[in-house]
Amino acid sequence: MAVALCFRVGENFAHPCYGIVTAVFAVDDLCMIKAVLISLLSSIAAAQEATVAPAAGVLGKGAETLYGPLISAAVEVRDAEGKDQPLALRGVLFRPLGGGAKSWGCYDIDCRALVAMWPEAELDFRKSNLGTYKGTGTGAVVVLSPSPSVVQPPEAARTVDWLGIRIAGPRVFFCARKNGAENRVSYELRNGAVAEAGDAQPRANWPEPIATQGAPSREQSAFVADRIPLPDENPWKCWLRPSGLDFLPDGRLALCTLSGDVWIADGLDDALHSVVWRRFAGGLREPLGLRVVDGKVIVGCRDQIVRLHDTNDDGEADYYECVNAGRQLVPNFHAFAYDLQTDSAGRFYFGTGGNQLGENEPWHGQLWRVEKNGGSLKPAARGLRAPNGLTIGPDDAIYVADNQGQWIPSSSISRIREGGFYGFVADPKAAPKAKPPADLDAPMLYLPMTWDNSSGGGVFCPPGHFGPFAGKMLHTSFGAAALFAIFEQRVGEVSQAAAVKFPLKPFDSGIMRARFSSKDGALYVCGLKGWQSKAVRDGCLARIRYTGKPATFPTGWKVSKDTMILNFDTALDRSSAGDSQNYSLEQWNYQWHAKYGSPDYSVREPKRQGRDSAEISTVHLSEDAKTVTISIPGLRPSMQFLLRANLKSSTGEELPVEVAGTIHTLP
Repeated sequence: MAVALCFRVGENFAHPCYGIVTAVFAVDDLCMIKAVLISLLSSIAAAQEATVAPAAGVLGKGAETLYGPLISAAVEVRDAEGKDQPLALRGVLFRPLGGGAKSWGCYDIDCRALVAMWPEAELDFRKSNLGTYKGTGTGAVVVLSPSPSVVQPPEAARTVDWLGIRIAGPRVFFCARKNGAENRVSYELRNGAVAEAGDAQPRANWPEPIATQGAPSREQSAFVADRIPLPDENPWKCWLRPSGLDFLPDGRLALCTLSGDVWIADGLDDALHSVVWRRFAGGLREPLGLRVVDGKVIVGCRDQIVRLHDTNDDGEADYYECVNAGRQLVPNFHAFAYDLQTDSAGRFYFGTGGNQLGENEPWHGQLWRVEKNGGSLKPAARGLRAPNGLTIGPDDAIYVADNQGQWIPSSSISRIREGGFYGFVADPKAAPKAKPPADLDAPMLYLPMTWDNSSGGGVFCPPGHFGPFAGKMLHTSFGAAALFAIFEQRVGEVSQAAAVKFPLKPFDSGIMRARFSSKDGALYVCGLKGWQSKAVRDGCLARIRYTGKPATFPTGWKVSKDTMILNFDTALDRSSAGDSQNYSLEQWNYQWHAKYGSPDYSVREPKRQGRDSAEISTVHLSEDAKTVTISIPGLRPSMQFLLRANLKSSTGEELPVEVAGTIHTLP
């Protein structure tokens, strides 16, 4: 007779608790099933390893990493025909007690249940963002196993409240609230069957600190960047691709990585002689944002927002508390949850992209707001393609940076209107017949493709910090590995802005997150390599300091009728600054369409491709020689302008100037 051993697999991604995959064995009677399983388990060692080791050599650094006691990921299983079948969209892979070096279990957070356990298996990372710079397809980790899984029947989805994960060395406890009390369960293989394990006290997985040595920059300009080496050489072969950072109350830096780690750095003094790193957490799901709130590290992951607790004060998180896991996931490697920011009320914000997704994905392409207690998740705006960066202003204004692509003509920064629509409809490949709304909320600022092909997040300079940029917005570029100052001009309800690049050498990697340290007043930025970037290293962390010297590039901008005004921190040479022949201005528009990006279109002749040159009639320099008023009779509103000038300081230093921006109105 034939007996089927079954394990649950998500047949429908919208309903992850349905569907099965079946392994069929020919046996004489049902009693033989136990014998088959015992035979499969006979070679499993009793010892439990302290860290998870994915299959060696599958693909690069991500496959060699010792992730720790868990890996959060979408999980698929390769069947006998070589096809990958979905198992869990919000899965947690872990090593069961009683298993050997290749035993694995999978817990489904959506179902609040163990859904599969393999006596022997390997993990294939080639689709995922763990194993590559850029995943493919569903982005799942695929389980390869010659043996059937051993399972318990899952409970119905969401019958209990998900709380999070507790860790005790190699042991993982899944925690949910049932009948008003916390229920925690850990799983082991016992006599060929799944059993629940008892409780255990927290203990560390990564006790070894790692020291790196930096060196302050010797540059003599107003703003200098100090490179802070990451602990790339570490015992666990972690692939450090920084994706978020913030500061603890005592001045230590918390940094998360795309591969799922959180690291804590101490020793960020003036000399950077010994920066000591500790691995604080691991196995999180592609975190792309980090905030410290009330002294706790909170990480914005693809599957949930997680608050990390160190309950026994050993320097390592042992409780991964779920703040909110309300968003629905889709099987796509590009469906990230971007950034994590908070407003003055403590509410969280993150973005979900729509790139590579169709129009019937209501949980994606939006800006999301989560109440401080985690109990509410609501959309704040829509029409976002790849909103990799958010910025919260001192007045709680929300800014979102999006990246050039389909429906997004060039990289942009938008000041968000509650309920606003910002252009992205759906990926044309997934929804070729999708129809856009009649209009969109125009971005505050477009950036030319040559300036920023892939945007990051930003930060406002605190009052009294960063010299002439105090109170102003800064913006990071993942693609150009550069830092920008943003000059916003508010005209009633309309926001328009211009940008200038900081004259710094390109960072080692793309930068996309920025925080000021209250301890030293410096700006810290981090980012990673991959996608379309000028980066030369996999990841970077840098400190940008204001030295007190005058800045040699524009520190302010605004427009009015027939006039553009630039502010400087240093006195200008009157001869060069007052000569209109030293200035040039181009203006152009973009088209909003489903194609990738947009050509430049004339403002005067909207159907003609190209840029318009504007005549500069006169230039006036203020009495203190720090403000330039440029008269431009032909100045018009435009999606994009680029102003260039060849100036000199009052001491004769060459000051090449480039300012790019967007003009919606001329007050």
